[in-house]
Amino acid sequence: MDLLLPLTFAVGLWWLSTILLLWRMRMASGSFAVTMSIATLTAVVAMTGFWFSLERDTVIGAYIAFSSAVGLWAWHETSYYLGYVTGPRPRPCPAGVSQWQRFVYGVRASLYHELAIIATAVALLWLSADAANKIAAQAFTVMWLMRWSTKLNLFFGVSNLHENFWPDRLRYLTSYMRERSGSAFFLISAVLVVALAFWIGQPLLGGFIGDFTAAGALLVLTLLGLACLEHLFLMLPISDEVLWRWGLGAPATAGAKHLDTTPEHRTTQ
Repeated sequence: MDLLLPLTFAVGLWWLSTILLLWRMRMASGSFAVTMSIATLTAVVAMTGFWFSLERDTVIGAYIAFSSAVGLWAWHETSYYLGYVTGPRPRPCPAGVSQWQRFVYGVRASLYHELAIIATAVALLWLSADAANKIAAQAFTVMWLMRWSTKLNLFFGVSNLHENFWPDRLRYLTSYMRERSGSAFFLISAVLVVALAFWIGQPLLGGFIGDFTAAGALLVLTLLGLACLEHLFLMLPISDEVLWRWGLGAPATAGAKHLDTTPEHRTTQ
């Protein structure tokens, strides 16, 4: 099997889906219903693809399962950043609160979103438990774990908050972040990521394996590698805007529903 194909496919799908999300979340709120409808249709297609791939341990089955996981993840991201599935308190963090209070407020700002992702991950893992093809569940779980790693790193402190990525109506999210040179949690998350990469890539270390296993492992490993790259951009004093300029070129206009745009109180050190 050509090792470059799964790498290229995973990077391309990740980049394209991120560009589209950045572009749509910076548009006027009047277009959000159409965007959410397209995302929901994509999720329906993705769920169909997931069912179709469960007993297909072929290279094509691996790509379908991986694409299905990305499609389901895209629905969660779209519903959150457009303001449809957020939390009971999608507003800035009050100034002067303790770190624990900031964490609680942060959880409340996106609680429904997080619960929806957990429910999806559990469902995919349960439905895939005895299936020949577990790639969709693995890919979605990796995205979920790495998202939480990113959020916790932002909470404990990073040097690059990428504030220019947020349209005005979402800048309240930076009030839950901490701007500092780094934290011990970044080292902890790096160790955990290495362990996760070893676990995912273990089949590749056992010598000759079938194309399906290799394709699946490489697709998920590439996804993990991309998440690691995003982590590095949080810590390095460089901008990755050039990767996303097509998505960031759209105007950040009118707000989404349920989102408070009160100026944030970001924690710094």
